[in-house]
Amino acid sequence: MSLPHPATVATLPLSAITPAEIEAWSALEREALEPNVYLSPPFVLAAARHLTPTAAPVLLMARVSGRLAGLGVFEHAAASWRLPCRHLRTYLPVHAFLSGLLVHRDHAPEVVSGVLHWMARHPDAPPALAIEGWLATGPTATMLRDSAPAFGLDWWSHSQQDRAILHRESAPAAAGPQMSKRRRSRLRLALGGLAAKGAVRWDLKRGAEVTPAVVDRFLALEAMGWKGEAGTALLSAPEHAAFFRDVVAALAVGERVFFTELWCGDRIIASTSNFVAGRVGFAFKLGWDPAFRDQSPGLLNERFLMERFPDLLPGVDYLDSGAQPGSFIEELWPDRTTLEWGCLVSGRILKLHQRIFFGLRSARRAVTGRLRATPGPSAVTVP
Repeated sequence: MSLPHPATVATLPLSAITPAEIEAWSALEREALEPNVYLSPPFVLAAARHLTPTAAPVLLMARVSGRLAGLGVFEHAAASWRLPCRHLRTYLPVHAFLSGLLVHRDHAPEVVSGVLHWMARHPDAPPALAIEGWLATGPTATMLRDSAPAFGLDWWSHSQQDRAILHRESAPAAAGPQMSKRRRSRLRLALGGLAAKGAVRWDLKRGAEVTPAVVDRFLALEAMGWKGEAGTALLSAPEHAAFFRDVVAALAVGERVFFTELWCGDRIIASTSNFVAGRVGFAFKLGWDPAFRDQSPGLLNERFLMERFPDLLPGVDYLDSGAQPGSFIEELWPDRTTLEWGCLVSGRILKLHQRIFFGLRSARRAVTGRLRATPGPSAVTVP
């Protein structure tokens, strides 16, 4: 693949960033080829301040004609069994559900070639870049994988997994005709049971409607049930709650955050928090009142969102669930994207290590597969 003259690439400690550079970063995020709120200045700066105050994130910055055209957020990582050397790994703090690179939509080839050229030629570049949980089929990942060999680099994919997403055009059908009869029946009964307790109301709050009261209601619901008991709710740690409030306050200014709320009478029983970057929505956290467990408030809240998605979120093309495999959302949202964990490596020693690692893993899987396929000594054939 022929790429244009590469962008100029350099690293900068996040702690040394200036207001002018933050503004350039914000402008890049608005014009990114692949929107990612988890790489936005509000999210990264709040995470570094509240969640990882002792860490030292590093910005990988690519410039075209002096203009910031690409950016990645990384952290220093020690040698491991997978990478036997110090390297840079994507900064993925708790509460971040997607990594990758911000690349200007008009300069993607220059940015990708710049990163590859920097990795292959610059004396201060690390021997490996680990990128964990980015869009495997996105244009940036595809371009980097296809172009790496031309620079003497290798891309090694460690694992992939599917994630539920919801496209605008899929939402109404998925909330009705395409939903299984069993699921529709369950939700119909749940809604009827809820209506018997009080008037049912569903709202979407965005922009100026995202008041401190909306945030407080969400945090209280998110802390109910198992999250509060396990100590993993945002309210379980002051620094996590402060992080969330900072991100919401910053994104609400540009109408880049919205909450959904399900009410029964004068009592809120379910809420979700969601962020927006470009034309993509990112589902963040949810909470619901366990006292209404039999009425499935979390599922009803999601169904109302699916039904109203095209009308209430006109500038959003799809929603990223941020969910792990096996989440209940997979039963509701029919669309999928693929995430990938891998690393860009240089140097003969690293390449050899990676070949050995993947060779051993393939051999182990082959042996395991044969053992599973072979009946054990206690197997009995029933006539």
